[in-house]
Amino acid sequence: MKLYLQLILALTLCLFSCSGDCDLGYEGDGCNTEVRQKFLGAWTSADYNCDLGNSETTKTYEIVSGTVINEVEITTPTTPDLILKGTVLGTSLTIAPQDFVFGVDVTYSGQGTIVGDSLNLEILQDSDGLVRTCTGTYSK
Repeated sequence: MKLYLQLILALTLCLFSCSGDCDLGYEGDGCNTEVRQKFLGAWTSADYNCDLGNSETTKTYEIVSGTVINEVEITTPTTPDLILKGTVLGTSLTIAPQDFVFGVDVTYSGQGTIVGDSLNLEILQDSDGLVRTCTGTYSK
């Protein structure tokens, strides 16, 4: 009977403490690694392409930590004042619609995914219903 109670107690403790779920923004053994860590750094694409008005074939994005644990900020060396905020969940990045005014109203949004050592990124620019989609596969 005593062994039975010890077994029940051990299973109950494991159920409540061994769930494997980490707090939002963390992953890995011990839940000590920030999920956004894999997105941080300078990412350069050699296959950058926009469906409207594309003049660049390479593009670099700098991704840094945001103010919230699962948030990143995305900018480029050519437009450092344009800072897009993204939310990271696992290997996915979501850029919720964000409005900017550069003489005209522009809404930016997008998404990205880490695949191996690469970042597949798509950013949409919507200005008065004209949507420009820019895509690329990026590496550090």
